[in-house]
Amino acid sequence: MNQTDVRIADVPGPRWPPLAAFSPEPLGQPTSQPSQNLNPAVTLVNVSKSFGGRTVLQPINLTILEGQKAVLLGPSGCGKTTTLRLIAGLETAEPGGRILLGQRDVTRVPVEKREISMMFQNYALFPNLNVFDNVAYGLKIRKIPRAERESRVRELLAMTRLANYADRGVSALSGGQKQRVALARALATRPRVLLLDEPLGALDAALRVSVREEMDELLSGLGMTTVIVTHDQDEAMSLGDVIVVMREGRLEQVGGPREIFHEPASAFVAGFVGGSNRLLARVAGDYLLLPGDIALPLSAIKGDGIEAGIIGPRAFACPVSVYFRPDKPRLAEIAPGRMSGKVVSSRFVGGVTRLVVALEGGQRLKMELPGSAHVPSGSTVGVELPLDELKIFPETAALAS
Repeated sequence: MNQTDVRIADVPGPRWPPLAAFSPEPLGQPTSQPSQNLNPAVTLVNVSKSFGGRTVLQPINLTILEGQKAVLLGPSGCGKTTTLRLIAGLETAEPGGRILLGQRDVTRVPVEKREISMMFQNYALFPNLNVFDNVAYGLKIRKIPRAERESRVRELLAMTRLANYADRGVSALSGGQKQRVALARALATRPRVLLLDEPLGALDAALRVSVREEMDELLSGLGMTTVIVTHDQDEAMSLGDVIVVMREGRLEQVGGPREIFHEPASAFVAGFVGGSNRLLARVAGDYLLLPGDIALPLSAIKGDGIEAGIIGPRAFACPVSVYFRPDKPRLAEIAPGRMSGKVVSSRFVGGVTRLVVALEGGQRLKMELPGSAHVPSGSTVGVELPLDELKIFPETAALAS
């Protein structure tokens, strides 16, 4: 289900007030509750992009509201970074496309006049400058008076917990500290929109979580309109007020994190987000036929979990894909009419025990059980599926994913 005309309005947020409205500690804490704001910050109208005759971004329409953190999520080559670069002005949209910041058409406006800041994955810090001068660089280029420039930089260094590192060379910083320097520099010019390209991609896994939490707290406190590119689903769920799932240059689904996770609009989203199980099955009349010739009445399955068009007189022996999260199925007694299989992998990973179960016919499903569960490899187990959690799509749609 492709969506090409979308207005993001799930979690509206505030405009960014002057930095002086915030105290340095705690990090990014707002002085008041966010107010609803439905004004558009970024609008893409029929925007597309081709390179050398190859279309990498199909015509899309998208509106991001002021104060929102919108995450562009998708696999490599889906068009998310191209979209970010088009907003920044680093790429030019094909004729007929329009890009607006607020009510201003910036389609042909050069990058330096768009009132945006962009933080690149490698941070692009100046190795010959210390922390203070890196953050001040954009302000100096814009000829901001020295007193105001120094005041703004020191305030940002305090907000990002870098005040004690102002005179330190950036080569002496940790990865997390470099990330905060780059973020402070991007915020220093007080842009209308902040663009982040894989902002945590250069950090190791252990550091990524803590830096992500700090960045989310700061951006949420400032009410900054932010567009973030990532392929990391945890990062998208943690940082995004809204998530734009992209695939092959198209918008596949746009919604809040819970909607994307629990109510995927297509087979691609169901398979891409959250590590869902996918079982090949058939719809025959009023029944869903699962591996092992297990028949489940479609009437028992939650209605919005079945894509329209796969039930009815023409649905006899219709091939479908059935999606569900690994934490949803439960172990059960082996019994007629219930799926069963052999445990081929059982791993204890702290809070959960992860199983891989080989079903009759060779298909496999993943299960996540409480960490207290002990199921040895080689065991034969019954599996009870969560009928109210199944998402069923035509197999043609699944194959396209």
